[in-house]
Amino acid sequence: MLKFQLFRIKVYPSAQIHAFEKEKSRSEILSLAIKSLPSAILRKGQTWHIGNVLPIDRTGYYFRVGKTTRATNEVYKSGNFLDQEYETSPYTHAVVDSELELTAIAQNANSGTLLLTLQNFRNFADFRSECALR
Repeated sequence: MLKFQLFRIKVYPSAQIHAFEKEKSRSEILSLAIKSLPSAILRKGQTWHIGNVLPIDRTGYYFRVGKTTRATNEVYKSGNFLDQEYETSPYTHAVVDSELELTAIAQNANSGTLLLTLQNFRNFADFRSECALR
């Protein structure tokens, strides 16, 4: 059984918008942010992703959040021991209600610290500017 942690996501729309752009609600901004499938290289060799986004209802979405890293596996081939590199992408499950600005993230030891994940996405400059977050 999955155990979830709840997080509040406060969306603060940018004070400056484009001249001909319609002002978006906080709910719309959060929905667009999740649906944009953001990725962020936050440490050397680690890329965090949001993927597998599925609508639950008008303001609710299921998605997965995780990181891609390189790992090494020792193998034996033709009389030699070798280190073979491969990509690994542990993830966890998440649900967001964009109207309530509430997220539930499943605990998963393989996906890293989830609070760190959310903080890193918040601090990712391109993600912030594309989604009008600050």
